[in-house]
Amino acid sequence: MKQNMNVIERIVRLFIAALFGFFLLVTHLAVGWAVGCLAIVFFLSATAILGMCPFYRFTGMDNVSQKKSSPSAGTS
Repeated sequence: MKQNMNVIERIVRLFIAALFGFFLLVTHLAVGWAVGCLAIVFFLSATAILGMCPFYRFTGMDNVSQKKSSPSAGTS
């Protein structure tokens, strides 16, 4: 699997997953809502740890291997 997420995006996903996890611990949700929140926590955590988002693969996004423009040496 090729990584397609940069470090900042991975950290943000882990932070959001932690917020959802904390929300699950401090509130009493119905079973359906709790399962939905757990699915979100699992998806965000898994994609952050692996560094690969399947939705990015389908859309062609790649935030890791973006080409950096180097200044051209003026040739004459």
